[in-house]
Amino acid sequence: MAKLFAAPGRRESRRPPRRIGAVLVAGFLLGTSLLGVAAVGAAGPTPIGTAVSSGATPIGSPLPTLPVPYLVLAPNPGTIAVGGSQTYTAESFSALNVDLGDVTATTTFSISPEGICLLNVCTANVSGSHTVTGTNGAVTGSASLQVGIVLPPPSGSPTPPPPVVPPGAPTNVTAAAGDAQASVSWLAPASNGGSPIVSYTVTALVGSSAASLTSTGLTATAAAPMTTVTVPGLTDGTAYWFEVTASNAAVSLVGPGPESDPSTPVTPLAGAQAATTVVPPLATGTATTDPGTGPTSTTPVTTSVTVPATSGGGSVAIVTTTPPVGPPPVAGYQVLSQQVDITSTAGTNSANPLTIAFTVDESALRLQLGLLPTDAVTTDMVVISRTESGVSATVPDCLTTTLPLQLDPCVATRQFVTINGVETIQVTVLTGSASLWNTLVKPVPITVRDSGYSPFLATVNQGGVVQWKFAGSRAHTVTDLLALGPSKAPWFASGAVLAGSYGHVFQAAGTYVYRSTAGKDGVLFLGVVTVPINVAPSSGTTATTFTIAWSSAPISGYVFDVQSSFEKAGTTKWTAWKPWRTGTSAASASFLPTLGAGAYEFISRVRNVSTGAVSGWSLGAAVSAH
Repeated sequence: MAKLFAAPGRRESRRPPRRIGAVLVAGFLLGTSLLGVAAVGAAGPTPIGTAVSSGATPIGSPLPTLPVPYLVLAPNPGTIAVGGSQTYTAESFSALNVDLGDVTATTTFSISPEGICLLNVCTANVSGSHTVTGTNGAVTGSASLQVGIVLPPPSGSPTPPPPVVPPGAPTNVTAAAGDAQASVSWLAPASNGGSPIVSYTVTALVGSSAASLTSTGLTATAAAPMTTVTVPGLTDGTAYWFEVTASNAAVSLVGPGPESDPSTPVTPLAGAQAATTVVPPLATGTATTDPGTGPTSTTPVTTSVTVPATSGGGSVAIVTTTPPVGPPPVAGYQVLSQQVDITSTAGTNSANPLTIAFTVDESALRLQLGLLPTDAVTTDMVVISRTESGVSATVPDCLTTTLPLQLDPCVATRQFVTINGVETIQVTVLTGSASLWNTLVKPVPITVRDSGYSPFLATVNQGGVVQWKFAGSRAHTVTDLLALGPSKAPWFASGAVLAGSYGHVFQAAGTYVYRSTAGKDGVLFLGVVTVPINVAPSSGTTATTFTIAWSSAPISGYVFDVQSSFEKAGTTKWTAWKPWRTGTSAASASFLPTLGAGAYEFISRVRNVSTGAVSGWSLGAAVSAH
């Protein structure tokens, strides 16, 4: 009977029987061995006091220790790696070894000497022997848990798990420089070393080249799973490289992983903003310069770039800078004193483009353009220009957003967006490649003096803004002379202004004449704005499909007339202008050089449908086919 009534800690691994005979129970309640009460067998009962077994306890002897209810925890023993977890079950048994069933849901688990149990899952972060205790009311049970770097093989497993080691090196480290700081992003290493990665450390390096880098001691830490961090404390004007290491839950035992390859160097600049992201294959990701506040009067432009999941992954870096006073750099234009530089290694194209959203503070836009509080702000006042190889061109509106893009890049949407209660204008561009410069267009300035407009003739791209600044000793106006507006009213009119500025967006190609209607200004107080037609590409073969664009967008209530002229290859004679599109409401169209090799030139004008008023013809733009 010793097996049946063994103490809980010495029970056999097999489950005890569920039912025990009434005679056995009676023997326990009397505090005697059953054989000491009565031994019933084929020979009949044995008198009390007869020695029938060395284990019998005669009547009158001291009572033995009574068994108590207990819990059985499983697994027992258990083994986990450092930082690992073990899930437990609890089964309850009565004092008589009757299996009362699973009580895991009502059992409280704890672990010592360290660790934590959440419900029935226990975790430990320090190697060594641990004890897991289950408590269910007044009933308890325990199990041994070994926590170590090397996991012992589970029962029946022929191959032990690999040992826990440092994680691998992060990859694809990308950096973008801001003002005295840099944004750094990376991809997680391929191996976590057999234990979950808990953190990353980014270190700033300096040197004359990538082969002679030394640590600055400036670091930043990101808690996993974050893979982007800002490194502060940098010196503007100094080039920095960055490397990243990963640490797993066993870092106190195995140390951090190896350093990544360094990023390409970046140089912080005063007033700059930066953002980065690295996107793994088959995933999407976004980098943004918005700190969560949206654009403000002091930081009037924020930019976000989203990589599609179909790109195969890659990195994105955004740097927004405030250019110095003077002419804009050859690599792009600015608006609101902001210049946006975007680079990407993602495998994007017209079939899976990047999505770039420029968000502009409306109050800063009003201030920049000299608009009055009563002047309406429209989304077409924000126009995007892209510069490649020093040549800038306004990004047209998308003909359709169905992929692949017919126009690449193109503006997909212009809309008002409210951020933290402040109204902003957001322009979204789709592009197959991240141009070095995707930037907002700078307004063309004209000074209004008592002697007239300076310059008298100004040229602005389609959708561009002309800004007149009043600097005379008396008031003057800027008033459309061609009466292109509704009911032959001026299409644009500043009213009399003594000091300040006034702006207007010119969407359509054409020539626009304006004047001052102030009393002392004569009929020769005139100015001219020209808006050229756009062609892309500028050259190709006779099989090339060219795009001819005469407006940044369709204009309600207006149509366009487009004419063309042809110069045959090998000659110097142009044909007379001939209508190519008449009264079209579309802003652009495709063109095939069906007359053969040569040069094709286009001009256009805008026409008010209801009044018939027209602008002058635009300056010409030509394509060359060979």
